[in-house]
Amino acid sequence: TPGETDEEYRSRVLQQMDDSNFRSIVVALNELGYEMEPIEVVINGLVDGVPAAAVLQLGDTIIEVQGTAVTSIAEIASLVRDLPVGEVISVTVRREAEELDLRFELAEREDEPGVAMIGVMLGEIVEAPFELSIRTGNVGGPSAGMIHTLAIIEALTEGQLTNGHVIAGTGTVNPDGTVGAIGGVRQKVVAAEAAGASYILVPVDNYESALTAQRERIEIIPIASIDEALEFLANLASR
Repeated sequence: TPGETDEEYRSRVLQQMDDSNFRSIVVALNELGYEMEPIEVVINGLVDGVPAAAVLQLGDTIIEVQGTAVTSIAEIASLVRDLPVGEVISVTVRREAEELDLRFELAEREDEPGVAMIGVMLGEIVEAPFELSIRTGNVGGPSAGMIHTLAIIEALTEGQLTNGHVIAGTGTVNPDGTVGAIGGVRQKVVAAEAAGASYILVPVDNYESALTAQRERIEIIPIASIDEALEFLANLASR
């Protein structure tokens, strides 16, 4: 980012890693069928120009809407769904260590005229059934999301996902289990082959670029989702 100091950059990529690790844990546990209850709702994005954007901030935790305590996106939606566009609502958020009571008008959805919305992108913090952590040291950024998710699944199931093969991988992981693009894929292919990997899993959106990397034997596998990655690994024994 232009104007960003080294310390600001380091802090940003470490935060990206923390966010990625949380998503990896949630996606892995969902894949394995664990029930997880949402305990908090956090603002991940704001729609430009809506009244809420003037008072809410990224990272705010929504505690109450219209005086009712909320812990899930569904609860917030039910409290807003039948209100008219322009209605002034009250929202209590936790911002760092402070609780703030805020008021703003509901905006109109562009895709549904006459239907009201707050104008925020929300994420749920869920409570895992047991404690999990990922040790990453000083490594930052979100590009290990897919491989962390697969590592958690392997740790919580019998046997080896890799069937004895050396597998490398890169790609972000989204809450719905899809795998997102990363930077520097060509260099990562070269590094994976140098480390002895027979295969490298890469995001579909990076596949064409990955094919241009200088390599001799490593096979590049395009992956769109965690389910696709698991399917590939399950079929490794027959390759």
